[in-house]
Amino acid sequence: FAELLASAVDASKAGDAHPGFVDVIRQMNADDARVFYAVAHRGPFFYSEERRGFFHNTVREIAAAAGFGTYQRAFNSLANLDRLGLV
Repeated sequence: FAELLASAVDASKAGDAHPGFVDVIRQMNADDARVFYAVAHRGPFFYSEERRGFFHNTVREIAAAAGFGTYQRAFNSLANLDRLGLV
């Protein structure tokens, strides 16, 4: 993330990153980045479109993959990542 963010603000590399990337990153925190990484690298995780969300057991798996002690942090981050259209 750091490299993409740096290239987004570096005029010589501006073409390497989408301009909207900075806005998305601005709306994420460190927990969101850890959950996003866990979902991308440890998935697939079960997502229920009809329930519009992840089931609690799945959230616990994601929380463990992200290194969190509780699932609530992962749940909050998943809600934000969903809002951003990233999961």
